[in-house]
Amino acid sequence: MEAEPDVITHETDQQQKLEISEDEIREELQRVLGSHTFRFAHGQQTFLKYTVQEVLAARGYLIKEYLIGTEALGRGEAFDPRLDPIVRTQARKSTSGWL
Repeated sequence: MEAEPDVITHETDQQQKLEISEDEIREELQRVLGSHTFRFAHGQQTFLKYTVQEVLAARGYLIKEYLIGTEALGRGEAFDPRLDPIVRTQARKSTSGWL
């Protein structure tokens, strides 16, 4: 049985299906972005919003360091992720508050 387009399905380690609607994901994203950890961390907010939106738009497989740098973080076309660690830095900062 196929999941509805606006529902994300994820199988857990116990092989249980977990279905979360896109609206629920967006609501949780807003809650996280308003949290103490993210409230004033604009680069981390931008990184997280961009990656979540791309996954919800079924483009998660296209997420690459260069695209995050140019499209989300405003680096120009000359952005070189080998020389500028901004994407890795924002990814690390974004996840360090949760672990």
